[in-house]
Amino acid sequence: MLQPFQCVLACCRPTSHVKDVIIAASGSSIYSFDIFNGFLLSVWSSKGESSNESQINAGTPPPERGFQRPEKRRKLSSSGNASDSSSAEIVVENGQNKRRKPRRQDLFSPSIIKLVCTSNCELMIAVTGEDKCIRVFSLLESGALEQLSERRMPKRPCAVILTTDEDTILCADKFGDVYSLPLLEEFSKDSHNAIVDTNSKAVNVQEQRQFVPAASSLTVHTKRNQQALENQRRVSNKVSEKKVHAFNHQLILGHVSLLIDLAYVTLKLRELGSEQKRDYILTADRDEHIRVSRGLYQAHIIEGYCLGHTEFVSKLCAPPWSPETLISGGGDDFLLVWDWVRGKVIQKVDLMTTVDAIKVEISENTMIGEKGKPLAEIDSILASSSNRIAVSGIFALSSPEILAAGALGHLIIICEGKV
Repeated sequence: MLQPFQCVLACCRPTSHVKDVIIAASGSSIYSFDIFNGFLLSVWSSKGESSNESQINAGTPPPERGFQRPEKRRKLSSSGNASDSSSAEIVVENGQNKRRKPRRQDLFSPSIIKLVCTSNCELMIAVTGEDKCIRVFSLLESGALEQLSERRMPKRPCAVILTTDEDTILCADKFGDVYSLPLLEEFSKDSHNAIVDTNSKAVNVQEQRQFVPAASSLTVHTKRNQQALENQRRVSNKVSEKKVHAFNHQLILGHVSLLIDLAYVTLKLRELGSEQKRDYILTADRDEHIRVSRGLYQAHIIEGYCLGHTEFVSKLCAPPWSPETLISGGGDDFLLVWDWVRGKVIQKVDLMTTVDAIKVEISENTMIGEKGKPLAEIDSILASSSNRIAVSGIFALSSPEILAAGALGHLIIICEGKV
């Protein structure tokens, strides 16, 4: 394998006769493994290559077909034509030198950046960054993945979550916008015809309101001015083609700053009774802000802000055993625990204390030689440490049994940086 796993997802399904699998994304491919014996079940690639367990020997490592190296290239010599040398290359394919222009798809394949699964582990969402696509898969009983839909968003997605009823996808991009789109999209001829009719209406309106310049052939006499008038008429009456996304998606809210993460929480309203519930969307951006907005159909209503970070906020987590509590982290060396309904900080957790304890443990446990000196590599790393970290992941671990018993779960915090 040429690339590491950038996303890992455990799918433990409620029925006993169905395989529990681990979904892992590496580069542009998605692998499914048996959670008990680690055998490879299927491979899906964004290049269009896929295979199931009938084509894979059990217990074999993931194939490298999705990680083929780009073709070797050599620049042309400078003695040739300058225009040709800047736009063409010699490509070595199967031992033969071929002259052609470089293709963009040879340089990379869209990599998987996000994986999200429904609670029953029947459907999975995968996001690819370069082509801005959101793909929905069906997880079969054998552990294989079957693609159901592929939708290209207007901007590159950076965060994807499901609503509480798991019928709607919320997609945030780095331009600060949040879109809602159905989990299972029904593509029909009616929707296609509706788009065609919209374009035809736009053309008809354009034809009815054609641009008429103030000058005419009666007032323009020179050949040069007549040619300019003809060019003006031809350019002004050209119908502009607008790109239309042929699937249902709706812009529900936006940030002025770059949006990084979001969470969807459902709370019981105490003032309206225990049976009344309300949905909220929590969004975090680059400018240390955490915004609390109403749910899906009232997202334009801002309930408040949680302000307390001094750097960007990269991760939000509302644990299922305490949804009124929010844990946030980012570029700061601490975590903040919020009562996000009131916008107040409950606790500030210092991460550097834990990091320093881990550094001491590493230096004590890594001893060699008779005198017990630490390794030179570890010693140099600890000495050159800049103590700069950032939170890259916050995960809540629980189970239905734990939640039914009223017990608390566990939190896993992932940090990056030079420690």
